[in-house]
Amino acid sequence: MSPAMGARATEVGAVLVRGGEIVGRFQSLMRSGAWVPPFIEQLTGITNAMLERAPPARAVMRELMRFTQGTPLVAHCTVSNIDFSTQCEPVQDVAVPKQVIAFPPSKMIVAGSRHACAVTTDGFMRCWGDNNRGQVANLQMITVAPLTADPTSTGQPLLQNCSTCTIAPVTVFGALVSGANGSPLDVAGAGGETTCASLTGSSSACWGRNPVSYPFGVAVTSIDAGATHACAVTSIGTQCWGEGNSGQLGDGRSSSLGGINAPAPVNVITNATYTQVSAGRTHSCALTTDGLVQCWGRNAEGQLGTGSFVTVIATPVPSLL
Repeated sequence: MSPAMGARATEVGAVLVRGGEIVGRFQSLMRSGAWVPPFIEQLTGITNAMLERAPPARAVMRELMRFTQGTPLVAHCTVSNIDFSTQCEPVQDVAVPKQVIAFPPSKMIVAGSRHACAVTTDGFMRCWGDNNRGQVANLQMITVAPLTADPTSTGQPLLQNCSTCTIAPVTVFGALVSGANGSPLDVAGAGGETTCASLTGSSSACWGRNPVSYPFGVAVTSIDAGATHACAVTSIGTQCWGEGNSGQLGDGRSSSLGGINAPAPVNVITNATYTQVSAGRTHSCALTTDGLVQCWGRNAEGQLGTGSFVTVIATPVPSLL
């Protein structure tokens, strides 16, 4: 079986190994025009319907080139694998990228303290910036060529003093944050050192400083991260997690002595139904189904919009709009 016989690759996977440790992972289905016979669908679990929704093979191979960045390639049946890959890109470009390929248009952008992420129209989330807490991706430092208007850019580092920074978008792969499995990625949030994403009708997750994951079946319609906490509007209620000393979790707790931290989501104490939530530095706000705004958390600077400067309000209160 070879490309000369009409065969095409349907998926690709790679890992980066440094010092004997896996520091990066890449995996994606790809749409190459191949037809999968029924017995192969049963054998592999990869269906023609899945491949129809997958990114084009050219786009996937370009992402793989960025991921490998000229590192030595070790693979099973390497010559055959490279032969398949040449159906998408020149073989020399797989090992040594010659130019920066622009990403598809973006439909959503979110940003944290020192990182940012975009959801592109092909269903992927791409992040860049400081990765000190794994908020860009749960990987070690990834060296990538900068995305610039110059197609001949050599990708020289722009941040010489940031050992954990990525200076151009890195595609975040995986079932939780990739629309390649047919579930559109249309809910995302970022703040502080945390990033979140949700697939419609599927699962949701946050990674970085305040990691958490919601299982399949729990719908997340809004999700956002603050400096040290995060919140989500879900089918099981509005919940927050992370640091809660200033009452920003909305569960009635606060402490001037510190020590309040919820590694798992806790319920916001409210009778209202929310459609959207936004997390600030030490406070949170949500929009009700009636179009009203409620906030909770630190209020020393009046950020809850209540008309007072009560230092902390640990459960939702109406804002004066």
